[in-house]
Amino acid sequence: MAASKKKVKAELSEEEVSRLVRIVVDETKREGMVLVSKLATLGVGKQAKPEVLEALTAIEGIEVGKRALRVPVRAQIAARLDAGAALAMKTIGSAAAAATKKEIADVIDAMIEAGEAKLVVRGSEIALVGTKASTDTIDDDTLDRLERAITELGKSIKLARKRNATLLRRDVHGALGAFTTSATKTPSPSPSLDDVLLSVERHRESTSGLTFVPTLVRALEGTLDREEVHAALVRAANAGVVELRPESGMGRLTPEDLQLCLPGPQGSRLSWVRRVAS
Repeated sequence: MAASKKKVKAELSEEEVSRLVRIVVDETKREGMVLVSKLATLGVGKQAKPEVLEALTAIEGIEVGKRALRVPVRAQIAARLDAGAALAMKTIGSAAAAATKKEIADVIDAMIEAGEAKLVVRGSEIALVGTKASTDTIDDDTLDRLERAITELGKSIKLARKRNATLLRRDVHGALGAFTTSATKTPSPSPSLDDVLLSVERHRESTSGLTFVPTLVRALEGTLDREEVHAALVRAANAGVVELRPESGMGRLTPEDLQLCLPGPQGSRLSWVRRVAS
């Protein structure tokens, strides 16, 4: 009788399964999701996949689906809000990895209802911010008072235009000053261009000599917003003081980092800055 050619699969040891599970969990938490079809790139072969997937179902904070593993949608969004991100509602579909728009919308509704997040208007856009982060928002009563103050100030402006007159700065400050002062901290004076350039030097990577733009924006958070930092960098670049460089591969940037980079030509993102002159 001929010997059977059927191969007997070697069972994986518990240590090996645990090792592979740790690798997958780390990658999932770092990226927000991992496609099941890509597990082989993490060292999880076809033989090991069933055992690893079964073990992952017992891991808290990891959801196992047919197509992908992911950090729960609520945890993904909460982590970004706790870090101080303001998520634009028009691009909210990218707020969590491996999630549908409906899943994200349902989570946002639940977070708002639970008091974990709130909607704010920034310019002409609506954004989602977290209530645990140091987000200084205006309550409903203050918003009513602000609306009345702006209405009255609008009447004064209209009269000034009609009579070829102007306003006293102290009167404008008296009408609006109380609404522009943070309720949680004394506002700091905006740093000069020299302060921004000093921060570029302070956060420069020793190996490349470059400074990551998102790191710079986060470092100046609280004194300058993203647009002000971007404007300062553009002024410095136009003056030949710094050089702005694009990201070599935008797929390596997180959604939050993408929002903090400068818009570049043809849809690119300028993510690095190098000091070239004093």
